[in-house]
Amino acid sequence: MDNSEQYFAKFKGVLTDSYIKHIPCLIGSERKKILKRTRIYAEKSKNQPIEKVPLSQDWLKLEVMKEQISHKLVIDTCPSIEAVHAILKFSTKAPEGSKIPEKEQEGFYIKAISPFFLNNKRITEEDDYKMIKQHDTLHFPCGNCTIPHVFHLILPIRRVINENSQKPGAREVPGKDGKFNKSNISSKSLSLHSKQAKIKSPNEEWTNIEKDTLKKNLLLFGYGRWEKVKKSSKESSGFLVKKDISYLKAFANGFIRNIYQYIPFDKSELRKYLLNLIDESDNPPVVKTDPQDWGKLIKARSTPWGKRLQLLDRINFLIQTFKESKKEYLEMDPIKQDEVIKVAYQRWDNLLNFLPVSAFYGQRPSAWWTRRHDIDLIIGTYKYGYANYTQMRNDTSLSFHLLEKVQGTFQEFPNADNITRRLKKLVQMIGKQAEFGLKFDNLDGLKEPTGYTLSEKEVILKVLLDIGIPLSKDSKYDWTYLKEKIIVAMDGKDLKDKNIQQLERFVQRVRMICQQKILQESEGISMYKDIPAVLDSDDETSEHKKPKTEEKEESKEDPIEESKIPLENSYFDNCLKFDPDKDGFKLTKEISHELHKRLNMLDFIRKEILTNKGKLFKSGSSTLSSSPKITPDQDKSLLYTLNLNGFSSLSSLSSLSLHTSQATTPSNLPPLTLTEAQAFARIEYLCAHFEAVKYKNN
Repeated sequence: MDNSEQYFAKFKGVLTDSYIKHIPCLIGSERKKILKRTRIYAEKSKNQPIEKVPLSQDWLKLEVMKEQISHKLVIDTCPSIEAVHAILKFSTKAPEGSKIPEKEQEGFYIKAISPFFLNNKRITEEDDYKMIKQHDTLHFPCGNCTIPHVFHLILPIRRVINENSQKPGAREVPGKDGKFNKSNISSKSLSLHSKQAKIKSPNEEWTNIEKDTLKKNLLLFGYGRWEKVKKSSKESSGFLVKKDISYLKAFANGFIRNIYQYIPFDKSELRKYLLNLIDESDNPPVVKTDPQDWGKLIKARSTPWGKRLQLLDRINFLIQTFKESKKEYLEMDPIKQDEVIKVAYQRWDNLLNFLPVSAFYGQRPSAWWTRRHDIDLIIGTYKYGYANYTQMRNDTSLSFHLLEKVQGTFQEFPNADNITRRLKKLVQMIGKQAEFGLKFDNLDGLKEPTGYTLSEKEVILKVLLDIGIPLSKDSKYDWTYLKEKIIVAMDGKDLKDKNIQQLERFVQRVRMICQQKILQESEGISMYKDIPAVLDSDDETSEHKKPKTEEKEESKEDPIEESKIPLENSYFDNCLKFDPDKDGFKLTKEISHELHKRLNMLDFIRKEILTNKGKLFKSGSSTLSSSPKITPDQDKSLLYTLNLNGFSSLSSLSSLSLHTSQATTPSNLPPLTLTEAQAFARIEYLCAHFEAVKYKNN
């Protein structure tokens, strides 16, 4: 469109916009094939170029003559849209019999010549003129095209036009008699949007670097977080700092429309989600974006980018919904508030309450990963953007930094791919649950029965303290083997009514509770302290609000002082006490520490020291501390013996034959003369030593 051209309104489509420059007009497609039907052509207007329009129905001929229609708006080229599909006009009165109040009758009206949908309601030629308002949706059904023929009516800002201030070159507006006459123009008449040539602001012309910066920030924080996008740009390139939010949104909408056309038609759910994501303001800036604006890989990356935008939008929706729910709950009458739920809201502990407990067990990025880490993964993604895990780990308000304070972990921080897989799984569950509503104050789902009796739990705990969770040949947890060991420890008691998944959930829940207890009790540390209050305030400034100052852009409410919420009253102490079956089973402080230490040592020995043909052991054996009672070969055999026989074997090392490999065949090494305490201390030393070796090698 030329800068000097003017239009009354436009139909915004998925890929293109159709500008309404003449009113009234016919709406249809640009048909290439000659229609085999009787036709006449609209009469040539004195002031308008002729545009031939095929007409077949007699009533349509009369309508064209009556309304003095001399132009057609080509809205698409698809054959599914008739050459003349509808009539659009502007009127100050609604059709006779309309229920529209008299004061609201002035506006656009549309008449069907062939069927289409107006706001999801089917309209046919038997229907009279229907009023069409700002943001109303036109849909022309088509079974051939991958991109739906959906259009939204967008009106420009109303500008009063009266008979004494008619702008040069402005299109005349029809009066009550349907004729164009300047004397008929009233103060309420249809306004005209003019795009006269003017000095262009920094918002109107964007460089490819600026568009690329916007794309990267959209894929980092998601659609709609305009202030966050501007702030992120300021901290890096600064390209978007001076851009109006309306232009950020307009170019973001263009980006979504551009990737939409490359997403396969069979991914209908994703395509629909992205279309619904687009938020069109009342007077959107007119910007043009092409697929090549977003890089050469747009065709190959459109689907992953679309999925990324969907994931981030679901996270943003969850955070905003939680904030609203929190505000509503904390503003309730204090008498009606539950103290446990109140504390949970203050610490964001119940962010994922709507998910069942079982949802947190499978596919954890690491053995130490708990429900709290899932919560902080969501919070960290919202705060720092997609996959910025290093920043999340260094944030002292999140639980990840406390990992180093828990002794005996011997586990590295999971790699980015594993964490991202976890994030995607969580968001997938969030998306499914969002359809049924997100409830944060329901605590019942957290007390899932274990299905085990008190005596069975005690035996399982005893076996775990001894052999941990054995690994299969493919280095995965061997739950079947563990179950067999438990049955042996129960003197052959049948556990057929307990499946493997049930055992896995129980063991993982035990590990989670142990770590939570250790984190709470170790040096007064609470992993639920100083939850980022930045999330409790709205960091998104809309274009209708005054922009915040740079210092207050991410304003916070006062952080919760730890003294105000005693540790013993924390959410997990009240809601996740490990007694969902109410049978008296307890994990004491001592047992929690011991089980946590032993499980992590066994995991590290099996997954790191003894794996890959003992490569790590070989690389660090030369720097082992010398001992008069044990050699490097005996150190290695000690670890293999522990792996095969468990910690219970340490009490009788002098009578055991040592192993130097995973095979059950004993070695020819002389028995160790270490006491149980000495052997345990040596194993702790070996784990710490080889953890340092691995860190140095990496």
